[in-house]
Order: sequence, then C-alpha cells, then structure tokens
Amino acid sequence: MSRSRLNDWLNEEKPSMRDYQVSKLAAALGKTFDEVSARVLTESNVAPAGRAMRSVPLVNSIAAGPFRDDRAWDKPTGAWFMAPVGSAEAFALRVSGDSMEPRYYDGDIIVCEVVPDPAHARIVDGHAYAVQLSDDQFYEQCFKALFNTSDPRVIVARPLNPETRPRETRIDRRRISKLAKATWVNQRDGTD
Repeated sequence: MSRSRLNDWLNEEKPSMRDYQVSKLAAALGKTFDEVSARVLTESNVAPAGRAMRSVPLVNSIAAGPFRDDRAWDKPTGAWFMAPVGSAEAFALRVSGDSMEPRYYDGDIIVCEVVPDPAHARIVDGHAYAVQLSDDQFYEQCFKALFNTSDPRVIVARPLNPETRPRETRIDRRRISKLAKATWVNQRDGTD
C-alpha cells in the first residue's frame, strides 16, 4: 500500500478500501482484519437486505478453467474478508484463470454459500457455482456457470468466456461432493 493511499485513508471521514487492501493494512499495523475493516465500511459496501456484513474465511483459490485435481476448500489461508452473506457457512475463494470473464476475473475474490444436498439441489440456470467432484480418493473442482438439463440427474458446467474450451462439461449430480453458489465478488482492480 502506498504512503499516499495510507494518508488518504487516515484522513477520510468514511474511508473506503478493497478487502485485499484492508488485509495488507491490518498486517502492516499488527491488527486483525475485523479491527481494520470496522473502520472502512461505507454505504457502497453495506450489506443488502437479508444479508449481514460478516468476516468470511478465504479458504484458497479455485480454477476458472478446466476441472482441476485439488481440494482447495480444505486449505484455509488464514485471511478473512468482509462480505454481505446470508449464511454462517459462507467462505471466500480466489478466482484463478479467465474462463469466467467478463463477470469474474483472475484474482477476484468470490464469496460462496454452501448448497446443502448438492445431488438434489435446485440449480439456478446460468448462475456461478464452485463445484467439487469426487470419486473415492480423487477430487477435482472448478468455478463455472451451471445449467439444468432435461435429465434431472445431470447438470452442465459452462465457462462465461466465449473463447474458453471446452464449451461445456456434463456432470452426473451423484459425483458432486460440494457445491457452493457465488453470492458476491470483490473485483481486484490491480491497485494497492
């Protein structure tokens, strides 16, 4: 974080910062994310109706590309982010890759809420989800837009970026071990 940005922040009545900037400032000051973030809430990042601003753990990154052999949801990073959430089970993931552009970019932080009973859950067509598939000891996961099919046992995962291949992946719902709906994004603007 630049000295000029820090001075601006200290002199603002209601400062506004991105979550990753708050994390850097908290680390530099030897404070917790919650202590610093309480000072930076503004009307632009207050939770919408039905949601509360809460700290959610950043558990790792997730591929916005092909399914990748990984168990990122089981690897917390120790970082926390303030986000509007409707569930105490919410968590954050960092997007890795460009297949979900132009809505989600490489480096964005997405906040997800766990979908119970993923094999039978109602999927909102076109909404972004973090998906983990498993077969005994093999795990793979990705971040994609999901769509229902005429077969209720199968859903389709598609990238938003029209340049990404493959264009779709059919998924047997019985293979889904974890499913979480993206409910909020903190878009990385590249500035510190």
